[in-house]
Amino acid sequence: MKEYLKSLKIIHIALSVGIAAFIGIAYYFQISIGFGAYDPSLSSIFSILVPLFAFLSPSIGVLYFNKKIKQMKSKNNSLEEKKLNYRMVYIIKLASIEAAAFFAIVTFLLLADYVFLIMAGIVLIFLIIQHPTDYRLSADFDIDPKKFL
Repeated sequence: MKEYLKSLKIIHIALSVGIAAFIGIAYYFQISIGFGAYDPSLSSIFSILVPLFAFLSPSIGVLYFNKKIKQMKSKNNSLEEKKLNYRMVYIIKLASIEAAAFFAIVTFLLLADYVFLIMAGIVLIFLIIQHPTDYRLSADFDIDPKKFL
């Protein structure tokens, strides 16, 4: 089970680093090249869409994850089958969070408004908080946490 947790951590770190790198690249382009142009009419539309998407996308991903975990607990599948299903829904949850961050970063690149980059940073923090731990896995699998050691 430790190897399984390690593989989930690698997936989580890869997605987190990818978003952080994209934030850094977007910021670099903005300060060095002046990528994007501020447009008040577009900015007003996206100032509603980006926070809405930044809230809804991760929320839907977490709700989907919780629903699937509840279904997984009710079935009497083997541990290997549960691990496979867990990894799938975990990646879907992370991807829904990542989508919100990417949308905010792309909007920043288009409009050169740093508020969108800050929103991407907030979503990144939420993604980092979702890191897998042995305690979370034991709760999701209904297994004693001492079995992970």
